[in-house]
Amino acid sequence: MVTIGVSSTDPTLYVPDVLLIAQPSDRQKQLQLQVFNRNPRGGLQAESCSHSGTFTPLQLLRLFPLKLTKISIYDEKNHRLKLKLATHQSFYLQLIGANPKFEDEMFQHWVKLVRHISSSGKDLPHPPRIS
Repeated sequence: MVTIGVSSTDPTLYVPDVLLIAQPSDRQKQLQLQVFNRNPRGGLQAESCSHSGTFTPLQLLRLFPLKLTKISIYDEKNHRLKLKLATHQSFYLQLIGANPKFEDEMFQHWVKLVRHISSSGKDLPHPPRIS
């Protein structure tokens, strides 16, 4: 399991320009496995929700420029994204949220972001800048 995010390398960019892929710490991996193995109807078990409130850092694995990648919605029903690199390698990512009640809402934010990134990249050769 990995955590993905998008960001801008320049604060004046209007749209994100990099995709970040991070790996959780060992403690975070244990929590994610508990989430992944949750009971679909019963939600999370009590012990997986109580993790003492401490932040467990992520380790950055990869940083991809978005101009060299294509992110698309692969399967909206099952919350899956497709990431295609300039090398023609494809990766399929499935959203697994910590709280199943908010997975649909969270994925809809990804859908909006993917559409925003895609439409911005088609209109202009370079991402627009805020002046």
